[in-house]
Amino acid sequence: MCGVSSLLTQTTVAPMGTVISGGWNLNLSMSMRTRSTAFADDDALHEVLAGRQQEFLTALDRVRGRVELGIRALQPHEAQHVATPVSGRAYLESKLRDGREAAALHEPLAALAAASTRHAGRPDELLRASYLVDTEAVPRFRATVERLQRDDADVAVLCTGPWPPYSFTT
Repeated sequence: MCGVSSLLTQTTVAPMGTVISGGWNLNLSMSMRTRSTAFADDDALHEVLAGRQQEFLTALDRVRGRVELGIRALQPHEAQHVATPVSGRAYLESKLRDGREAAALHEPLAALAAASTRHAGRPDELLRASYLVDTEAVPRFRATVERLQRDDADVAVLCTGPWPPYSFTT
């Protein structure tokens, strides 16, 4: 794990990491999305794979030597219990403030990644994102996560991975 959190511990995450690592060691490092198609026989499957060969090779080149790291940034506990804004202006100001806080976390991490994608999160999350990071840049990425956590101790920054780069295979 690459973040600081009391929610996720080595004890709770280690079993899942063992399973993922086992699959990764078997070279199951890329999800080939083929739209849940049932194939009549091996020849039909081969035809589809051959027809999309260049697409698959391009996707593999994109992720080769890279891993996925996930980030969730949770709002301070007290911010989750603040009363609903009393006006439209107050609501928009709170959304702008959340957006600035999310950008302050996302931008330095995205700068270290070959690609990034933000995901819809829960109401208590400022940021939920995935980053495609060169394997040799993982320690620098982790150090940046830890610095961001120290800089804003009120926000819980959770980092998971490295994972196979599932979010970047299409």
